Amino acid sequence: MFYPIFASRPARLVLLFVTLFVGLCVASLSCGFFDILFGQGTRTALLCQSAAQAVFAFIIPAYVSVKIAYGNAYDELGISRGFSVSAILITLAIMFTAVPFLNQIISLNENIAFSPDIEKVFRQWENQALSATNSMLDTDTVSGLVSGVLIVGLLTGIGEEFFFRGALQKMLRGKGVSAHGAIWIAATVFSIMHFQPYGFVPRLLLGAFFGYLYWWSGTIWLPVIAHAVNNSMVVIVAWIRNCGADMRWFETCGTSDDGTLWISAMSLVVAGSLTYIASRIIPNSK
Repeated sequence: MFYPIFASRPARLVLLFVTLFVGLCVASLSCGFFDILFGQGTRTALLCQSAAQAVFAFIIPAYVSVKIAYGNAYDELGISRGFSVSAILITLAIMFTAVPFLNQIISLNENIAFSPDIEKVFRQWENQALSATNSMLDTDTVSGLVSGVLIVGLLTGIGEEFFFRGALQKMLRGKGVSAHGAIWIAATVFSIMHFQPYGFVPRLLLGAFFGYLYWWSGTIWLPVIAHAVNNSMVVIVAWIRNCGADMRWFETCGTSDDGTLWISAMSLVVAGSLTYIASRIIPNSK
């Protein structure tokens, strides 16, 4: 199903964000239902709301808009394409070796100073997001860990990658916007839409990395896996901490806070080198 009216980039982008708006409205209605069913602010309600957002606000709008604009959503989104073992292995190696460097970027971003009025608004956004995130991560049971990985890790990864990489990044490409431009614009929108200014830069870098994985591989599943692994690491670290272990070493490794900035430098060199190798290996493994 292809509609010529959506052949231009502006029309496609309007279509995408209209479907996003409709999806957000549906997701918002479902949030109220889950609050009534499970209790407002409870972990179960928040997980269900997160799942609803991933499905109604990201997965369905991405699929529908690409289907209408291009005709074949499976091929155009990269759903039908697989990936090689070498591609997934080097992707995971980059994700893990980049942790100390990202820790330092997170630390620097958190300490950016804004004017008092702007900082007040930004802190409200951060506190709201942090409160919801902490509630979803507040578990020390195996079933809680599994539900967190499945929803916060996997389903959120699928939803956001379908929308920001599979749909938005694809629709941005064209005359005047190169593949690199589309990747960084989509990553910027991805980071902005989280409404967490004190995590903007690391999320921008991750979004760009996911974008390059999508461009190099042609499959949506490689960035989905990378995104899911990143989110799942947060879930697993929080779960281990809730079980009584001290995980501060993992969260501060590579930062100036604990005097291991040199590890961050090594992390940047290693992860950067692996990323360069990935840019050569992954396109050739299609």
